[in-house]
Amino acid sequence: MRSGSTSGVAVVAAVVAIHITVAQVFSPPAVIAGGRSEEFPATTLKVGYGGPADAGRNPAHGFAEELQREVAERSEGRMSVLLFPDDQLGTPRELLGDGVALTIAPATVVEELVPELRAAAIPFLFSDRAAARRFYRESEFFARVESVLEEAIGARVLEAVDAPGAVGFSNAVRPLRSPADFSGLSFVLGGGRYGEVVRALGAEVVADNGDSREDGGEDGGEERGGNADGTVGTAPELLAAGMHTRFGYRSEVGLAFPVQYLLASRPALESLSADDRRIIVVAAAAAAVRHADRTDARAATVRTALEAAGVEFFIPGPMEREELRRIAQPAYIDELERSISLEWITLALDGAAETEQAAESDQ
Repeated sequence: MRSGSTSGVAVVAAVVAIHITVAQVFSPPAVIAGGRSEEFPATTLKVGYGGPADAGRNPAHGFAEELQREVAERSEGRMSVLLFPDDQLGTPRELLGDGVALTIAPATVVEELVPELRAAAIPFLFSDRAAARRFYRESEFFARVESVLEEAIGARVLEAVDAPGAVGFSNAVRPLRSPADFSGLSFVLGGGRYGEVVRALGAEVVADNGDSREDGGEDGGEERGGNADGTVGTAPELLAAGMHTRFGYRSEVGLAFPVQYLLASRPALESLSADDRRIIVVAAAAAAVRHADRTDARAATVRTALEAAGVEFFIPGPMEREELRRIAQPAYIDELERSISLEWITLALDGAAETEQAAESDQ
């Protein structure tokens, strides 16, 4: 996912599992360079994912639509993509174990295979979404993750696919501008992450009695949050679950920028011609860029809708963000060291710092 040795462009919300069948069937006459028409054997890609066939609510479907267009255009109709929402082809865990699959899976699923990937979720690792995208594209950390994953299950990471919004705090009691504001509050965790951060900030973690999605989609459930004072998650998740009617204060602190991962099994890639492999890689990269624009627009639209509904947004300045980071990051890292080595944590921190510096140099 970097220029050079690794392909892809960075950037949830839902489980996309792309199950590939290289079916040698004949398509209708295709137009090729020079305007000549011939019959070509067609490669059919079956794209399955969780969540509805609604790009507005389901980031997986939005990315799948972009991929469908890019593959058709770049292959001049010689390759086609069929979309299968709602896990029709199986769950991501099932497809990750399939030797002939391309899969877009949520971070939590991939982390089960490569625990080192949890270092990419260190809070306040990135200053903004653009820095996160550059990290996935260029960092040595992610090059190493790709190598470990290929050794573990024979799969390559092709893309990091954006889910809209940034992880922050919403609550019903007061604006959260400093660590002191968290004292005495209780939070439910969207996706089950950052409990140690919430506790380090002086708040309590309570059980979620609703449907916290793990697939990057925005559908939550009206019961999410229970009797908690607040929730940890993204603004689109807050709106989709209807929790904005309870939690009227939104601290858009940018704890993390959620992504999903597009993976390709070695057998799936090797079953294709070199030209078809190139088309898939290039099409996926282009789809990720177009999808990133869509997720940015979605996040902006959601904020407008939430503010119109009366939600008060707070975006911390550099000093306020640093105050939160000094507490949140060590708490997360202390817990992380129980499952991965300090080498990987240092690699992620250094990689994020390097991409930030590179971004500043480009300006």
